[in-house]
Amino acid sequence: MTNKLFSILPLFIAAFFLVQSLNAQTKIGAGLAFGTEISNIGITAKAQHGFTEVWEGAGSFTYYLTGEDAPGVDLNLWTLNFDAHYILSSTDNFNFYPLAGLNIAGVTVDFDTGFPGFDGSNTSTEVGLNIGAGGELKFSESLSGVAELKYVLGDFDQLVINAGVLFAIGNK
Repeated sequence: MTNKLFSILPLFIAAFFLVQSLNAQTKIGAGLAFGTEISNIGITAKAQHGFTEVWEGAGSFTYYLTGEDAPGVDLNLWTLNFDAHYILSSTDNFNFYPLAGLNIAGVTVDFDTGFPGFDGSNTSTEVGLNIGAGGELKFSESLSGVAELKYVLGDFDQLVINAGVLFAIGNK
C-alpha cells in the first residue's frame, strides 16, 4: 500500500503544477541593459512565467556590446540570469517586486599584440547572486514594459539597469 502511495503521489504533484501552469501567464520580450562595471549597453532577451498570483520566475540572456576595450584588445561579455520575483504591490496596470536569483557571466578577452607568438585569448565564467527590484507597467493585456535595477554579487560585481518590453503568450 505504501509503495502504491509513493508511486501515485508524484502524479498528483505533477497534476497540481500543471493546473497551476495552465492558469499562469508566460511572457517573452527584449530590452536593453547597462552594466556599471563594464560601462556598456547590452541587448537582453527575457522570458517570464507567473507561477502564482505573487510568485514569478524569469530567465534572461544579455550580450554586452563591448567591442575593442583598448587597442588590440577585444572584450566579449554575456550574462545568463535566473531570478525569482515576489510581487509586493499590484494594481490593474502595475506590479512592483523585489527579485533575487543566480547570475552566470562569461567573459572572453582576445588580444593581438602585433608580435608573433604573443597573441592570445582568455575566457572565464563567473557565478554570482542577483538582488534588486523591478516593476512591470501593463500597456494592454498582451504588452507591458518592464524595468529592473539589480546588483550582482560575486567575482564580477556590478549594478545592472535593465528596461524592455514583454509580450504575453500564455493564459491568465
